[in-house]
Amino acid sequence: MKFELKTKTTRKNAKQYYFVDGVEVPRVTEVIGQIVPPGLLNWYASKTPDEIKETRRTSLSTGSNLHELMEAVLLHGFNEKMRQTPFGDVLEAYSKWIATNKVKPVKTEEYVYDIVGGKYGYAGRTDAIVEIDGELALIDYKTSTGSEAYESHWQQLAAYAGAYPDDIKRVIVLVIEKCKDGTFALHPHELVGDQRKPYYEMFIHLLKYYLLVKEANKKVSK
Repeated sequence: MKFELKTKTTRKNAKQYYFVDGVEVPRVTEVIGQIVPPGLLNWYASKTPDEIKETRRTSLSTGSNLHELMEAVLLHGFNEKMRQTPFGDVLEAYSKWIATNKVKPVKTEEYVYDIVGGKYGYAGRTDAIVEIDGELALIDYKTSTGSEAYESHWQQLAAYAGAYPDDIKRVIVLVIEKCKDGTFALHPHELVGDQRKPYYEMFIHLLKYYLLVKEANKKVSK
């Protein structure tokens, strides 16, 4: 199975899409992104367009750098060079969490794809698949200004777990909080077993809605 990430440019913007064996399928994050959390709407309302643009740019850069370093800690361990980065404290905390929970890496940045009921396809890319106490677990890293895991995080992980070919027993969100003093703190959150089931059902409803909207827009544009 061949996965590709392509960019489509329209008059309004440029978007990325997954293609599986040449067929376009919705991205999990785009499906979930249809619903904007109330708190985020309030934040948008309080900022100017330039402030929003700059915050997005900074957040993307920070998130990308942290993802790379978190992956390096998982695969190769924590070292003194990492300690000297702005993220040293949170990387060391992650290293200790890995040791305490005896986490064994299985795969990183793994593409997943599923067809629900023979007709609703979707795809995405996980941050990490690991083994904890002999069970497979899915980990996702989230940078935030708070310490909590959100509903959208669980929907995303439930969708990934549902698409993974092997049995995922646990899904874990590692929230990396950017504190007011400029430091970073690690906050692990976990769902086990059937706890993720309602979030998977939420995602499937969002996926159906996404496809209905897309089909309706095609008819209107004709």
